[in-house]
Amino acid sequence: MSTSTRRNPLSHKPESTPTPAKPGITKVGQAEWAGAKRRAVLPNGITLAYVEMGNPDGRPALLVHGYTDSSRSWSLPAAQLAHRYRLIAVDLRGHGASSAPECCYTIPDMVDDMRLLLDHLKIEKVDFVGHSLGSMIGQVFAQRHPDRLRKLVLVGSTLSAAKTTAPGSWLSDNVRALTDPIDEKSAFITEWTTNPSPVDPEFIAHARREACAIPTRIWRAVLQELHTAEFGRLSSAITAPTMILYGGQDPLFSAEDQQALREAIKDSEFVAFSKLGHNLQWEDPAGVAALIAHFLN
Repeated sequence: MSTSTRRNPLSHKPESTPTPAKPGITKVGQAEWAGAKRRAVLPNGITLAYVEMGNPDGRPALLVHGYTDSSRSWSLPAAQLAHRYRLIAVDLRGHGASSAPECCYTIPDMVDDMRLLLDHLKIEKVDFVGHSLGSMIGQVFAQRHPDRLRKLVLVGSTLSAAKTTAPGSWLSDNVRALTDPIDEKSAFITEWTTNPSPVDPEFIAHARREACAIPTRIWRAVLQELHTAEFGRLSSAITAPTMILYGGQDPLFSAEDQQALREAIKDSEFVAFSKLGHNLQWEDPAGVAALIAHFLN
């Protein structure tokens, strides 16, 4: 791992004493993850599934996954954060066990889902940890609801996904060629779930199966949103303390994308894992969890 930050996130002392751990679920295995989900029926008609674990009296942290993933995306580092925090790992609309309506799959829609979920859970302020699509939702959440946010962690992020999802790109061409039911053994799905570093094979098997269970109409609807959404235009207005985590082997977002993101969000901390790819929390869950824990404290 190589780091480049305004200050080393592992060198400073915590600002306050961590909340003592109290009884709660501190680990959920891959086989049990789907069965551990709770459901929240929101006022907008969407039902969101989520896994809650950790210290029930701890500081709440909302864990938001990427495109075609689910709350399981955070299952590997969650066990190392659960002793201190109240973790809420959510399935976005159209993903996992959440509602899959005919519409709508815009980032503002998903931001509103997050706000309503926090209302449902009676959480006033939260630490927001988002990966890929989840990090884009986090940026807009920070823009629209700064009063609901303590700190922001962006993993595998960017200010714009337009180039990566443009017609003619590898991702766009493959997603538009998908047919239902999606073949788990296809070359695209295999590549989509392959990482530069080894990942727990049981986790990958579940993640691949869940991605293929998402209807192709949702793959395409979210892809279109990622191509057209201008979610990063106001990210320079983000005031919450922010940490950016990046994998140097990320095939989706470049080092130049990271530089633009860092310049937009002033005083953000930046950590690059030179040998990891887009899914940092899968490839190095312990390292990512350690950085998140120190930053949130």
